[in-house]
Amino acid sequence: MKLRTSCFFGYVLFGTLTACNNPPHWSQSSGDSGTSRFDSVSDAEAEVPLIIAPSSPTLAPCTSPYAPVLEAVPTGALLPVFANSTDGLSVGTGAADSTLPTDWIAKASVALPSDPSDVMVFAQVPAKRCPIAIEFAQKYSAVSSFAPAAGLAGSTAISKDDARLKAWATRVLAVNYGENVTAAWQTPDNAIGPATDSVTDVVSLGEGGTITLGFDVTLTDLDGYDFAVFENGFADDYLELAFVEVSSDGSHFIRFDTSSLVDASVSAYGTTDPTSLEGFAGKYRVGFGTPFDLAWLKARPEVRAGVVDLSRINAVRIVDIVGDGRVRDSLGHVVYDPYPTSGSAGFDLAAVGLLNAAP
Repeated sequence: MKLRTSCFFGYVLFGTLTACNNPPHWSQSSGDSGTSRFDSVSDAEAEVPLIIAPSSPTLAPCTSPYAPVLEAVPTGALLPVFANSTDGLSVGTGAADSTLPTDWIAKASVALPSDPSDVMVFAQVPAKRCPIAIEFAQKYSAVSSFAPAAGLAGSTAISKDDARLKAWATRVLAVNYGENVTAAWQTPDNAIGPATDSVTDVVSLGEGGTITLGFDVTLTDLDGYDFAVFENGFADDYLELAFVEVSSDGSHFIRFDTSSLVDASVSAYGTTDPTSLEGFAGKYRVGFGTPFDLAWLKARPEVRAGVVDLSRINAVRIVDIVGDGRVRDSLGHVVYDPYPTSGSAGFDLAAVGLLNAAP
């Protein structure tokens, strides 16, 4: 949420990765109200090209193939699949209950269904190139729109009063403020403890800023959503966004995947339809958190190699998105959010609550 003079208001670039060490440090390359829709517009209509292929990470030989995993994906999207280019990657799709694809094709992407439906996506590196065959298998729900605002049918918003919330962040491990945030809003301790309904009980990160929070318990991957991130949006359609990352050692972080179908820039106090956003913190208004499931990360090479342990997460990092079009989501689409802003610029973190925790 942003501060006017006297009134209150609130792509992913892949790094280098080896199979067993040196996971990437995920980095962000980071006006007019935007509209949101799932059909793409031409580059000529856009202020910047809307969709480019995501940059492929450099992977060590025989690293597990993987693709972006989200709770829902847009119909008709092209899903990138990542593997070492010399390992003979092949991909395929099948029915939602299938255990094998209808066919294997030597490609590095999969076209998702054009109509709402569930589909299995498969990828493999064959045994002839590696000691054993390495496979990726994930069910995807292709939808015509993402979950709506808090309180509406189908919303995934987590209320600050949800009985499932077991613990809250208890300490700030690191903070790095971005641009255009004044000292009055650089209040990291405001992100400690339970979320409230106050739009001022927050820390503003500034454009491109980051904050890392720790807990007195351990965040762990169990059934359902595992934690939620709360922002201070004063309306269902005033949405400031951030990427969310987790770590089990405080050093190696992996980022949750995202998808944005906002197809035009958003002014400083412009609006965004929440049904066009998936996987971002800040999707819901003050008092409601965006939920995350650690299981969405289980196919990542860092997890398979044991660099990040999803049963022992001890740090959550929030990375503000500079919403002027320089950032892209996991499918290569431009990410827009309110820009430019000042005073309390950037993501306004209210709290991080845990739904699944271990002592």
